[in-house]
Amino acid sequence: ISEQGVRHLVLDFRMVQGLDASAVLGFNKLDQLCQRFGVRLYFCGMRTDIGQVFMHTRFLPNPSITVLPDLDRGLERVEEILIAEGEGNAELLAAAQEAAAAEALKEESVTMHRMFGGALDQEALLKLIQSCETVHLEGGQKLFRRGEAGDALYFIESGQLSVLVMLENHQMRRLRTFGPGTIVGEMAVFAHGKRSADAVADMPTRLRCLTAESIEKMMKDSPRAALQFHAYVIKLMATRLAQSNDEIQTLL
Repeated sequence: ISEQGVRHLVLDFRMVQGLDASAVLGFNKLDQLCQRFGVRLYFCGMRTDIGQVFMHTRFLPNPSITVLPDLDRGLERVEEILIAEGEGNAELLAAAQEAAAAEALKEESVTMHRMFGGALDQEALLKLIQSCETVHLEGGQKLFRRGEAGDALYFIESGQLSVLVMLENHQMRRLRTFGPGTIVGEMAVFAHGKRSADAVADMPTRLRCLTAESIEKMMKDSPRAALQFHAYVIKLMATRLAQSNDEIQTLL
């Protein structure tokens, strides 16, 4: 990248069968390197389960990475940008960039069927969806505040949320960013505690809200669905803990 002046890096995921936490850390480092040198990253041909790993570890969605369905689409996108730049055609370049943004926006919508399709059977998934309410947030609107009761968790279907904490100097620090396909606020719900930070929408965001009361009702009315859902959340928490441990080991 530094020696050859690379400006566009296209990665083909067709043969990738799985990812572990160390692989995600490697992609994090690659992303940081590309951002430092102004290189645009393209992820092409990812299977749904691979994309979910990236979303569960909060690596995707990423404004510096364009996700496209296949390698041909990725190469076509880069060609359009290079041609527009070579011809000095500002309108063509803007159209290519707008198409990239539209494609990324389409990829960033994750329904609950996609999120839980492999973890819950159809009956359990239907019960979970029926137990949720849809929430719409505008950019800058808070989902919850630090100190509030943890009375609900949220599934992000589209948009983006950031978790913020107030430092001693009264400045806000971003801890995490959550995109489509991720769960927010589950720790306070299952620990029966209070929110430890603020959650703010970075852009228009659509969520599904599952209250603690609805979880209790689901446990009574549909214990099988509740068991599958709890198993999914436990696995998610274990994945996040492993990711945090890897990040700590990297810093040591």
